[in-house]
Amino acid sequence: MKELNLLSYELERDESLLIKSSANLHLKENKDLNINILLDLSNDSNIDISLGSYSKLKLVLISLSKNIDYKLNIKLENSANLSLFLVDLSDGKLESEKVVELNGENAEFSLYEYVSTKGNETQNGRVEVVHNAKNTISNSKLIYLAKGDSLITKKAISKINKGMDNSTASENIRGIILGDDARIIAEPILVIDHDDVHASHGCAIGTLDDNEIYYLMSRGLSRDEAIKIICASLINPIIKAIDDKEFLDFVEPYLIKSVEA
Repeated sequence: MKELNLLSYELERDESLLIKSSANLHLKENKDLNINILLDLSNDSNIDISLGSYSKLKLVLISLSKNIDYKLNIKLENSANLSLFLVDLSDGKLESEKVVELNGENAEFSLYEYVSTKGNETQNGRVEVVHNAKNTISNSKLIYLAKGDSLITKKAISKINKGMDNSTASENIRGIILGDDARIIAEPILVIDHDDVHASHGCAIGTLDDNEIYYLMSRGLSRDEAIKIICASLINPIIKAIDDKEFLDFVEPYLIKSVEA
């Protein structure tokens, strides 16, 4: 894993990066890359990422930061395509803001965000996707896992501006509560200023299905083991997206620990 010490950095090859402070990353036109990033921030930071026209990026971004505020700004130009797997594993209080701007026609953005607390943390933040061009597509799936007496407060906003014909926005929130005093407050929000578009959202918050837990326990598993198996499906898309073995070996224990009861 390469530690990034430059404020501005050109993405030119498949690689894994360790980022400890603010950074500006750029992907040139017509590039197709797989990038893994580990955020270990000690101060409030901004991470800016821009994709040139006709570029394609699969990005896994995992934050192990604690007691900080950070902002992620992403901009996509014409026909750029970004698949983002975003993980926040909080330790203490974490404030985060992620803003994605689809500035070029036919830009596409997909998000899989996974947030898990350890037991007494507070996570606040929002994800905002702004459609600033025609024929743009966004699809956001947000998974929140709250344990102990932790609190997760999140807003998911999809905004389609006037004149952005044939744009599509979808957001789906799933919150899972694993503690008697844990809380999740989630708001899916659509801001639509045009008629010729497609937009949808959904939100479901609750505990795990007792029938699924009891079924696994009837096969000899403990309750905690049953919960871990059920929740493991939440991290599988992230693990499958990581194609760097060294990076996976480092982050996988954190991911597995995050689904334990």
